[in-house]
Amino acid sequence: MALCWLLVATVGCAPDSSISSWSGSLAADATAVYWIDRYVGIRAFRASTGGIENLARADDTGTTSFNNLKLSDGKLFWSAVELGASYPPPAVMYAMPASGGTPVTILRLNASETVVAFDVLGDVLYVYVERDDPGQIVWSLREVSISTGASTDVQLGSATPPPNSTGIGRQGQQVLATGANVFYLLWEPQSLHPTDSNSLSVFRLSSDGSNERLGNTVPPSMADNRLSVTSDAAYWLGPDANTIQAVPLSGGTVRTVLTLPPRAPTDLFPIDRFCTIAASATHLFAFRCLAPASGFYSDFRLLRVDPLRGTATETLRRPASFVRAFTAAEDVQYWFEESPSAIVPRLRSSE
Repeated sequence: MALCWLLVATVGCAPDSSISSWSGSLAADATAVYWIDRYVGIRAFRASTGGIENLARADDTGTTSFNNLKLSDGKLFWSAVELGASYPPPAVMYAMPASGGTPVTILRLNASETVVAFDVLGDVLYVYVERDDPGQIVWSLREVSISTGASTDVQLGSATPPPNSTGIGRQGQQVLATGANVFYLLWEPQSLHPTDSNSLSVFRLSSDGSNERLGNTVPPSMADNRLSVTSDAAYWLGPDANTIQAVPLSGGTVRTVLTLPPRAPTDLFPIDRFCTIAASATHLFAFRCLAPASGFYSDFRLLRVDPLRGTATETLRRPASFVRAFTAAEDVQYWFEESPSAIVPRLRSSE
């Protein structure tokens, strides 16, 4: 708390009355939008009150490393590092009612394990775990019963760090759970799959434990999502980020559902790429961005994409902005927006 007050003069951090520059990882439902503030904790803006609430203080759980916020069945879930428990501090998972309450620990990982990403479906927590074994890095998907704590692991892949390397690092891995399948992104090192170097592969993990490789997507570049799921399809950015690809949840052929149009002679600034996507139950939403300049996107355009049909409607265009985080809740989208003249982000809505 004291640190945040010290930052007021430089970045405008005022944790009890406004949004700080440490905000990110959005989630939303029909009544509120939730996010993580690195030095405050879990916060919410409720339309009914018009104010910001602090739901879980970072100090309440002994950590300032909140990450990966998810909302499922009226509960908020997030990962963190439990400081003071041991060294190195273990990674943990927390949960609490979205209406407020006391956070509870639902999973504690081993010392050599970290949480890359996770998703929640009913009583099941799907955790993308990275484990540092002697001489190699191992990625696995841990399926955890929230009510009983029972868990099973499915190994997704492994890699050997280069000589004298301190590790491999995160490459944008992601996991999303649906009623029928689990989708995940796996970074495959060049030494294992030379044709897929510098890319992520999209996989589908079926309920029988089988894995199916669907296609490629791009590593993150100032983008928060590269994989999204609606009620009937999974979507990801194509290898060049100029396309959006999809596969029906029922299975079938991977298809390109949207391609950036070629630059018209009258366009003063060319659209560079799709920078992020997010899905509600019925629609996919995509940001189109100009080429980054000095750490900011100089323009973005929000598209509403009809599922699997390859048609899109531009619903919003804003100049001189950088999107820090983005989420979709049915027909309303929320994002943190920055501009070169304003360091402190603003929470925006498409309503």
